Amino acid sequence: MRPASGPSFHQLLRHLAGGRTPDPFACNYLIEERVQPDRQGRYETGYAGSVSDLDDWVEAHKEYLTDRIYQPCPETFTEINRDAAHSPLLDTKLYLLRIERLDHALAILKRDLDHIAHAVEVFHKRAQPRANISHDDLYASLKKLAQILNKNPFSQRPRFAALESGLADEMEAADWANRLRNRLGLAHHDPGVAGPPIPVALMRYPVQAVIGHAKTIPDIKHPITVPTVLDHEFCAVFCPAPKEALYGRTMDLEGIATGRGFISELLHPRIEYAPEHIYKVGAITDARPKYDLQELRELHIMSLQDETGRHDFGQCHQAA
Repeated sequence: MRPASGPSFHQLLRHLAGGRTPDPFACNYLIEERVQPDRQGRYETGYAGSVSDLDDWVEAHKEYLTDRIYQPCPETFTEINRDAAHSPLLDTKLYLLRIERLDHALAILKRDLDHIAHAVEVFHKRAQPRANISHDDLYASLKKLAQILNKNPFSQRPRFAALESGLADEMEAADWANRLRNRLGLAHHDPGVAGPPIPVALMRYPVQAVIGHAKTIPDIKHPITVPTVLDHEFCAVFCPAPKEALYGRTMDLEGIATGRGFISELLHPRIEYAPEHIYKVGAITDARPKYDLQELRELHIMSLQDETGRHDFGQCHQAA
């Protein structure tokens, strides 16, 4: 995606992408293939077109997100993002997965993680209630948890979700939270070597729940889209997928040496969580894997090239 608004932004991207260690944000912008010309023009003319350094660009991008993305109807799901729209033929019975942090919710609930985890296991009939705890009490805790997550001030942002396919082993493992964090590329969920565990919920819900709720939000034209560089904060472990790929692709924090295949990811508007969407509750306890970022990205792009036959994809120095 070549800058179209003027030389300043183009020169900055060429500078950032042309070094020995290419800047991942500049490279992502340059190799992005799904942003409409009118959307790109709005972004560059109104926000990034005249920035002169990386710090300026980061601030301009944050302003764009506030104005255009962190809204009741993000432009991610409107007609201006039609090139990133997923096919309306997507099977509505497929299930999506998403990790939600629970720090804030547990503080409001005044319940510990063990109580909520037990409630989830009983609700899904994987356990019996402990002595002196009723089904009604456990269900009330889950209902309140869902309500708190729905009121999260960040819930209007486009939500990254992964298709469940290919994640059965991770979902059923004892350390599922750590393994899903790595497989889904959630590098920001990092307790570090000695930090406290991060309480999380694994949300599981059908595509139909997304489409159904999207119908209640005016101006949404495309409720499911492939992630682009304009839909979220800058993230070094995000990489756009070539236009031939049906979905986005998560960046495995353990790299491709594991031999595991890609996991498909997409974006959708907020939905109203219900107790049945809370599939598991646990904690991320391990520090994220140590990796060389440039090598991780290069291997990811090579895999995208092999998968799609697009061996010209991802060469940001050429795109600049």
